[in-house]
Amino acid sequence: MTSLSVLSWNVQGINRITKRTACLEYIDSKKIDIALIQESHLNKESVNNFSNSKYEEVASSSANDKTKVVLIVTRRSLDMNIIDSGNGTEGRIGFIKVVLANVRIVFVSAYALADYDKRFFKILSNIKLSEAEATDLGAPISLKELWDSLKEMNSGKSPGPDGITTKVYCNFWSELGPMLLKMINKSIEKYFF
Repeated sequence: MTSLSVLSWNVQGINRITKRTACLEYIDSKKIDIALIQESHLNKESVNNFSNSKYEEVASSSANDKTKVVLIVTRRSLDMNIIDSGNGTEGRIGFIKVVLANVRIVFVSAYALADYDKRFFKILSNIKLSEAEATDLGAPISLKELWDSLKEMNSGKSPGPDGITTKVYCNFWSELGPMLLKMINKSIEKYFF
């Protein structure tokens, strides 16, 4: 993946189906991959209604009075692995921890009230990658991680401009894998791609 399009949007209520449909159409027209939605005003039973054939709700937090309610909506075709998700109990915080293009990322949809609330910021500050997850980000890529990523790619496509297909890399993995790994890790180390 070369780019990721993320939108944070206070929709100020999407209870009417016409507004929900218009919001989803707008998200699709802008080619948004992940939408962080605040103030949807949907209740717990109807948060799934902010989904369609192209987008799905993957995390939400609802308050009993429907005054807040945050959602995270992702493009169904987005190739990512959700490793954790959660929410606050007052409809103000929803989050997902994902692996996307072999990178661990946390996305948070948060709705902060105008008045300072110490509890809100305490919950928000606890949503992060664990120390082990963060440390893992700086570690060199392993041969297994590289192999696993390669196997997930379309075998008939070339992952780069050289035209060499994924199938070729797989067929000659024992020879190419270690050299490719060394090159990639050196690239990461030197910040040169």
